[in-house]
Amino acid sequence: MEFSDLYDGEEYASWEHVYEYLCEYADKFNLKSHIRLYSRVISISKINLHNPDESWCIKIESISKNSSSSSSSSIEIFNFDFVVVASGLFSQYRMPNFRGQEKFLGSIVHSNEIKTRDQLINKNILVIGGGKSAIDMAINVATVSNRCDMIFRRIYVILPLKILHGYLSIRYMFTCFQAFISDPYPLAPHGRLFRLAHRYFENILLKIRQMIAANFTASNAPILYDDGVFRPRYQFKDGILSFPVPTIFTELKGQNRIQGHIGSIEEIIDSKTIRLDNGKVFNSVDMIICSTGHYLRFPFFSDDDARTMGLPYGQSNDLDLYRRLVPIDVPNIAFIGYISSSGTWMIDEVAAHWISDYFHGMSLLPSRIEMQNEIKIIRDFIRNRFGVTAPHTRTYWLELIEIYLQDMRLPLRRTNNWWTENFGVYRPNRLKKLHEQRQARDHDWPPFLRKFEDLANEVFYEIFEYLEYYHIYQSFFNLNLRFHSLLIQSTVPIKIVIFHMSKSAFNRFNQDIIQPTTHRIQTLRIINCFMYDECTLALSQKTSLQTLILENIEPKCLKNLLLQLTSLPYLSSLSISTLGGVEEKTSVYRRIFRLSTLKYCKLSLGNELSSNILSLATNKYSSIEHLIIENHINENELQAILSYVPQLRHLSLHSFELYKRTRKQLSSIMLEFLTHVSLKFDYPIEFNDFEQFLVKYFPLIQVLHITMGNECMPANRWEQLISTYLTNLRIFDVRFKICLENDSQINQFTSPFWIERQWFFDYVRYQCFYYFPYVTKLTLTNNLPINTYESIVTSLTHILPLEQLKTLIIQSIHLSFMNMIKLIIVIPNLQTLSFRRMLLSKDEKIIIEQNEIFRSISNTNRIINVTFEDECTLEELKLLVLLCPHLQHLAFRTQLKHLESILRFLLNKNNKNTRHLISLSLIYANVHYFKDVNRILKFGTLPRTFRITPIYNDLYLWW
Repeated sequence: MEFSDLYDGEEYASWEHVYEYLCEYADKFNLKSHIRLYSRVISISKINLHNPDESWCIKIESISKNSSSSSSSSIEIFNFDFVVVASGLFSQYRMPNFRGQEKFLGSIVHSNEIKTRDQLINKNILVIGGGKSAIDMAINVATVSNRCDMIFRRIYVILPLKILHGYLSIRYMFTCFQAFISDPYPLAPHGRLFRLAHRYFENILLKIRQMIAANFTASNAPILYDDGVFRPRYQFKDGILSFPVPTIFTELKGQNRIQGHIGSIEEIIDSKTIRLDNGKVFNSVDMIICSTGHYLRFPFFSDDDARTMGLPYGQSNDLDLYRRLVPIDVPNIAFIGYISSSGTWMIDEVAAHWISDYFHGMSLLPSRIEMQNEIKIIRDFIRNRFGVTAPHTRTYWLELIEIYLQDMRLPLRRTNNWWTENFGVYRPNRLKKLHEQRQARDHDWPPFLRKFEDLANEVFYEIFEYLEYYHIYQSFFNLNLRFHSLLIQSTVPIKIVIFHMSKSAFNRFNQDIIQPTTHRIQTLRIINCFMYDECTLALSQKTSLQTLILENIEPKCLKNLLLQLTSLPYLSSLSISTLGGVEEKTSVYRRIFRLSTLKYCKLSLGNELSSNILSLATNKYSSIEHLIIENHINENELQAILSYVPQLRHLSLHSFELYKRTRKQLSSIMLEFLTHVSLKFDYPIEFNDFEQFLVKYFPLIQVLHITMGNECMPANRWEQLISTYLTNLRIFDVRFKICLENDSQINQFTSPFWIERQWFFDYVRYQCFYYFPYVTKLTLTNNLPINTYESIVTSLTHILPLEQLKTLIIQSIHLSFMNMIKLIIVIPNLQTLSFRRMLLSKDEKIIIEQNEIFRSISNTNRIINVTFEDECTLEELKLLVLLCPHLQHLAFRTQLKHLESILRFLLNKNNKNTRHLISLSLIYANVHYFKDVNRILKFGTLPRTFRITPIYNDLYLWW
């Protein structure tokens, strides 16, 4: 019992000695000026427990005593940046109720209420309990009372100060060897020798423990266990609690001043008579002292705050703190002294250093899920091992010390001698250099890291603006407490992108970031098609959401999702792109137009024909100002949609069809705010029809972008239309797809009308003489001549930067597999590859696998997404994953008879070439494929948990 920086050496200290030692310690380090006595903490609180920038509000009741022995109190309130709670395990004592206790005329008190020996003089006293506090109380009682009887249901393992027949100090229970032969403590940094010994020689270690326990019992039998009452009823290794007792206890017991009885009080018969459940009766009892333990409580926290921090509240008695020290996601507070163990003083000293590191932002906290899992593992271990709650680690002490040391990146070995390290007493002086070791560790950090740490939070927020939040999470979340708090506790709005990631990666990201920061998410983009159900990602809770981008959403999920959006009060931008076509577009339009705060809307709902026609708006209108529709739409649908958006300013239609036969039946809609229009026509139209359409709907436009055929090319008609009806037009961008026979078709746009407006026309032939510096996606169509494939690399280098390409789509069925590999070689940053066929014979496959070019590109390419459009075999897929060992997403077609063998190959955990794979898409997979995949996953031996969803004509698997 001592701290490392003040030696004491007392083997078994009385409470008086402990008091004197603490006073000496406080004097040595000038602590008394920082200690407030006669003060009670009423409450510790703050508005937002998760906000690191908010200080803690501490309300204290101060009691002042005056000369007349009376006292008065006053309430004071303080604010602190950091709080360490050290109120101890014994905060609220546990008092039993005895039958007939109202008849008893003596005192029934808890041991906490005994303040002086004067309360015990010349009395007959029963001490209830068999733990350490009961032993201490029995010694105090027996020295001054007439009689002392201890009553307990079971006795713990009590040991004298000298063991092995008095030859060895009890201190030798505190050695690394004692921890070595003990059962493994979960998550402790056990060495390799420990793991090997407990794996192969557990029976030998068990016999050693049994021999030690038997020796304890035999050597102590004459002095402690002679009457059989204090003899433990279980093996030493299974003891819930073991502790040494001072020599005076043995002497008092030998003089019959302390007598033990196994049992419990059955009834208090009268004012001084008590009967036990074993039939024994005590007469003339003056006092009952209950050493019956304590409840762990924190009365200065509200129940809600206690629940949030994982503290006991109500009937709960668990302490769910990470490392038994800090609550999850509640910064700037720590708890110390809540471990009941043989080495509590040393554990708490190391824990104090750990907390100091934590408050300085040096501790590397794991993710929320990992911390929760560790808390559960430790709780279950303690309950199964000892049958008690989490604070009690009992015989485990070294393991906790080494866990803290490892967290702080400090050496576990504390001496320079192997024998002393393992068989010498683990005294507190081994911890004497912790402070110097922490300073040396901090000094050894690279200078650039220390400077990086010195940057202001605002600088990091500015840096984060240029990064995806998931990548920020991966890089910074577990770095240290400061960055953990920056990501979780800040009030800065954030943008979240949920792209294709593994199921476990998403669960961690969701648990650690999305859920705790729901109130801060202003922009959310979802790319992963498995996210669109309320259980996975509830949108209605994200009340700060302003921009929502939904990609790859299944049409059947739209209804429920759009219902959730009605509860988002700030949603101003919405983009939806579906997998497959939406048949009920009318209901989708209606639900979107009901979103009262929406300003921007972009829709790509597929080209399925709608079964219903949207009716014209009557009295309910949308606030949308910018509308983009990428799916096919005709004039009938357009007129109905425009009737709902009177505030529209920008309109863009990517696939528009003008119906001549229905136009005369439609009435005109005037949009006075509409200034920007972009139209792309799918089918040829006559200029007369087009002219009437523009005049009817868009006479006030200022900017017009059009893509159409050569049927609408006459310059004189355009001059007349613009000068007569589109008088506000400032920007005119028109693209004609034509077969250019001569320059006369272009020269007609060189009249003064066009020159005065500085509108100039040019043309680009299909023969490519231009260089495209910003292209990132390349498609090779099936129309290219076969003889161009051998020289395709040379041709491409003249027109675009190949190192900039991210996506390559090969629609041609003539490009050989070897030529495709040669093409991949010159596209070093390629991430997405799509091709139709693998032109390859069985003999060629063997040659290619041994080809040096193939091996080289297999080791260097960065391809993570592959689509194989035509039917493939297992052998072809094996070659493909050998080519792309970093593959994450694979889409392919195959025959049903090949499906099982392909899945077993792709999903085999031992396949190193598919270890990054997180999703599959079976193209054109009917209901038979769905049933077969379920059968394979249900009755097979595949080691993963999958999520299977049929979407449109494909079947998706995600894990």
